[in-house]
Amino acid sequence: MSILAFVATVSYINRASLAQFGLDDTNAMLAMYLMVGPSGAAFSVDRWLKRRKSGGKLRTEPSVGAKLAIRLMQLHMCVIYLFSAVGKIKGPLWWDGSAIWGAVANYEYQSLDLTWLASHPIWVAVLTHVTVFWEASYLVLVWPRLTRPIVLAIAAGVHLGIGAFLGMWTFGLAMLIGNASFISPWVVRGVTRTEGDFEAATPAVEKSAKTAVGESRSGSQPKRKPAMATATRG
Repeated sequence: MSILAFVATVSYINRASLAQFGLDDTNAMLAMYLMVGPSGAAFSVDRWLKRRKSGGKLRTEPSVGAKLAIRLMQLHMCVIYLFSAVGKIKGPLWWDGSAIWGAVANYEYQSLDLTWLASHPIWVAVLTHVTVFWEASYLVLVWPRLTRPIVLAIAAGVHLGIGAFLGMWTFGLAMLIGNASFISPWVVRGVTRTEGDFEAATPAVEKSAKTAVGESRSGSQPKRKPAMATATRG
């Protein structure tokens, strides 16, 4: 299915090349990496049916393809934001701080009226320059654990704002999916994994070790067999 999804996406783009937009390129990128990794191994109808048959306990095996696909997606997102920043820097409107105003004042994309920003040019300039700085520094600040939450939070605000104020919800959603590749897998597992999945994915040795640790903390000690007494005669 991932191959068919990629072929359908690329075919759609080529049939309407004059209407190609950033959303189309992002969809093609995401569909391409679905072919690299096991896209249906965790969240799919097949996975849901297998879990029902197994009684709710279905182990998820580690996958090299999944790690490769996520890493390539992360690198691709860095390239996208870098070239987006380079393209903006070439334009004079991003230097003088009026680019954001040109976007919100365009009635073709306007979902909410933000023309009141005309009386606040300082805020328009700040938003314009912060956008360029965030895109240019994305590939550097998104990797450290200290700055990654800040970068992803700004990404969520930017793309949700694009959807809310400019009406491009599909583009914002696609970019948020790409940014989700930087979310720690431990966070994803904590949100999506059920108790049955956790027990099934835990090796027997690790489970026995956890049981032993639990018994020692609770103060229960294993029973020892009484030593055999030997009688000695003097």
